[in-house]
Amino acid sequence: MNTFWELMASNALVATAFAIGTAIVSRFWKNSAAIHLLWVAVLVKLFTPPVMSVPLAVNWLSPGVHSEVDATDLPAAGADGFQATDASTAVNRLEAEFAGGA
Repeated sequence: MNTFWELMASNALVATAFAIGTAIVSRFWKNSAAIHLLWVAVLVKLFTPPVMSVPLAVNWLSPGVHSEVDATDLPAAGADGFQATDASTAVNRLEAEFAGGA
């Protein structure tokens, strides 16, 4: 799965570089037909398989990269003295604050 994302990211980087080059060329060269053709080529490059790739490591997708966080490392409470244990607790607290402030 990482190979797929590496190919997609590499293809997007190449297409972005091509688009930046096209934008710079279009500022100085006023041949609208040629500029249109360059933008079409950028879109075609974006949606076709990569011909050349940029060496790119997508380590943030690997499940083993992140270290485990111990509960003792976390602060006991937030800045306002509240620590939400789950999303529903946080939502209930926010709803109560908005209802009371309105």
